Amino acid sequence: MAGKAKNAKKVLGGLVSLLLTASLTLSPAVSAVYAAGDVSALKQKQAEYAQQKKENDAKLSQLRQDKNQKEAYKQTLESQISTLQNQIDTYNAQVEELDAQIVKAEHAIAGKQSAITTNTEKLKQRLCALYMSGGASNLEILLSASSVIDLADKATALQMVTEHDTTLIDTLKADMAAVKKQKDTIEQNRQDVSTAKTAVAQKQKELSGLVSEAQSVINDMASQEKDMQSVSDSLAQKEAQASEAVDQWYKEYEASQQRKKVAAQQKAAEQSKASGSSSGSLMWPVPSCTTVTSPFGRRSSPGGIGSTYHKGIDIGASYGAQIVAADSGVVVQAGDNGWGYGNLVIIDHGNGLTTYYGHMSSVAVSSGQTVAKGQLIGYVGSTGNSTGPHCHFEVRQNGTAVDPMGYV
Repeated sequence: MAGKAKNAKKVLGGLVSLLLTASLTLSPAVSAVYAAGDVSALKQKQAEYAQQKKENDAKLSQLRQDKNQKEAYKQTLESQISTLQNQIDTYNAQVEELDAQIVKAEHAIAGKQSAITTNTEKLKQRLCALYMSGGASNLEILLSASSVIDLADKATALQMVTEHDTTLIDTLKADMAAVKKQKDTIEQNRQDVSTAKTAVAQKQKELSGLVSEAQSVINDMASQEKDMQSVSDSLAQKEAQASEAVDQWYKEYEASQQRKKVAAQQKAAEQSKASGSSSGSLMWPVPSCTTVTSPFGRRSSPGGIGSTYHKGIDIGASYGAQIVAADSGVVVQAGDNGWGYGNLVIIDHGNGLTTYYGHMSSVAVSSGQTVAKGQLIGYVGSTGNSTGPHCHFEVRQNGTAVDPMGYV
């Protein structure tokens, strides 16, 4: 994706250079000829940059979503690693406790072994002393008894000494065996805990590897995000430059049209003074229909889109009916100017008198053209703020709308 971003930057660089070249070289040409193709090319560039930015922003948005998901995945792994670390800490504590128990058991075993050794040595010493002193044997001790009762007492005493030593040693051996068994159990538990700890540590290691991989992907995405944001910013800048070039074209075009209008008005005024071309009375603009559907002055807004103060009259002719110039003069507007009139023709008749013909389906004249009284200038339609086919006919004297019925 980073490679795509670099390619996009390269392509954009070429487009930007083309636009800047066009904007620098086009302005003088626009000032001179105002070719429709010039502004169309600028608008096309503006649209291309806008579309490219839209596509890049969509990819950037998806990349950011993927990056957020990857970061969430990484956080989940880190949470699992933390949980495993807690388990490892618990196992370590258990191992330490079991190690302490093993040491304690070893000490106990050593103590038992020492006691057995001590008592065994004492028994050996007693037996050795009896032997070395030439003392009587057990039989001699018994035969020396003076009576049956004395015999029984001597036999019992001899038996008790032997049994005491033997029992003591057997008890110590049994205790030592029990302690050894306990130690074996503790060592087995320690082995089990160590095995579990090793398994958890291995799982933790695997998760740590996944975290590293996720972080690597996140870093790559962050780099791509930076590149794509740079492309988006560049496209936004180029789109703004193209828009500025279009605005400049229209400003120069409108200035040129205004100059033409002033020149045409001056020419018409001169012609009017020289030949008296304006008749002083106006011709009905729609020869095929004389029905006025909405008179001059205050009214209810038709369809909620018309003015409540009607500056002209509406002639309810059929769609496509011819509209003619009410008097001779110079066309100063031909087409849709965005004022709500739709396709509009304005004729300057000189002496401050102008006529408006609105909502045409199409116009038959052009701005700057001189027309004669009764000449076809367009066709009835319903463009702009209109509720049906009609001709809006408006008369202005020195810029102020007046009732057309006083002039026709």
